[in-house]
Amino acid sequence: MQATYYRFAIKDAPAFAKEPYITTASDYVSKIDFELAKVDWPGSLVKNFSVEWSDLNKTLLDNESFGGQIKRTGFLKDVASQIKAASADTLERLNAAVKYITSTIKWDGKASMYCENAKKIVEKKEGDAGDINLVLVDLLREMDYDVHPVILSTRSHGRVNQSYALIKQFNYVVACMQVNGKDFLIDATDPFLKVGMLPVNCLNKVGYLIHPTEHRFVPIKPTELDREYENANLSISEDGELTGTFLKTYGGYSGWSAKTNFKSEGKEKFLEGVKKGKPNWEITKAEYGNYDDLNASMSAQYELAMSDYVTKAGNMMYLKPMLSEGFTTNPLKAENRLFPLDYGYLIEETFSGNYQLPAGYTAVEVPKSAVISLPNNGGRFSYSVTSTGSKVSVSSKVQFRKTEYAAEEYEHLKEFYNQIIAKHNEQIVLKKTL
Repeated sequence: MQATYYRFAIKDAPAFAKEPYITTASDYVSKIDFELAKVDWPGSLVKNFSVEWSDLNKTLLDNESFGGQIKRTGFLKDVASQIKAASADTLERLNAAVKYITSTIKWDGKASMYCENAKKIVEKKEGDAGDINLVLVDLLREMDYDVHPVILSTRSHGRVNQSYALIKQFNYVVACMQVNGKDFLIDATDPFLKVGMLPVNCLNKVGYLIHPTEHRFVPIKPTELDREYENANLSISEDGELTGTFLKTYGGYSGWSAKTNFKSEGKEKFLEGVKKGKPNWEITKAEYGNYDDLNASMSAQYELAMSDYVTKAGNMMYLKPMLSEGFTTNPLKAENRLFPLDYGYLIEETFSGNYQLPAGYTAVEVPKSAVISLPNNGGRFSYSVTSTGSKVSVSSKVQFRKTEYAAEEYEHLKEFYNQIIAKHNEQIVLKKTL
């Protein structure tokens, strides 16, 4: 039997250290992957599996656990008819179809891009990602939508190398349809995902559309930001205690995470988690809103007292206006970096605080306003403090405007964090003048 023997070696490769904002370690180390591409028995059988992307596409369409499961949709005919009869609006029908899947089939937490029997999954009411999202394709097709599967690789599985048509690169599937000429990707594994929003672990740059004639790469971009807004309205007592209200809203990916946790934990346990993370807060009342509304930011409103954010010394007080919400440590600790930083989504964090000073006190020293930007519009930090009579207000907004930063941008990004931390740690000096 003839065989070819290869030996591969890597020389002088730098050591890999796990750092923040990466996908998975295998994306950043040198490696060689193999997969069966073709079977060729002379005079008997020739079959291509993944020599080209067209071969990969055909292999999946011919696979009974993939293409075979999206050819037979009749078992969902009654469900499709009921959804269509309830509304003539295209978007309402789409939302209803996704809600039917998320409320009927429970996700078991596993990634997959195959389904052994779509009909049995509906009857069983539980399945992995492949089961659920291929059933979603079936339902949408039964409703006359032109829908096809897109395979992708989750962040924990590794990035797709577009130079090689290897099926092993993929481990997940979502539904894809065209909306106003653009790809609209849908995942039905999580009831708190807005329609068209993919789980964080799926935000991995690119997927591949499996289609009889128009198979192609599909860019995967986040449709939502990770957005948080906080507003404090507090009064400072003569002894330096803060009392008042604190509002926080969770939007986009932050909202998805907060709603998921709130649903699984319940109000009391969710509140316990907040108290544990804020030991200096004494919460007397907590109200939550929009925790089951996909299209609205979840809100948390607290009535509370705070300690340790004001230091009193004689007739002087020193206020930390960012409370516990400021940046305190830089996540980028390495001196330099050899690979990109991947955040997955855009980030926006806004804080505003309004403080009523104790009688007789005025602000005699406030931090200077600042606007700091990353090169090429990569991010922006704005900060300002204003003083008017017996009131002081602070405003902070941090924006990361790119999902990925090149290794060459590391120093700028690291210094960006340092300047935010420095500003967030500045204090307001109050003096009793009366």
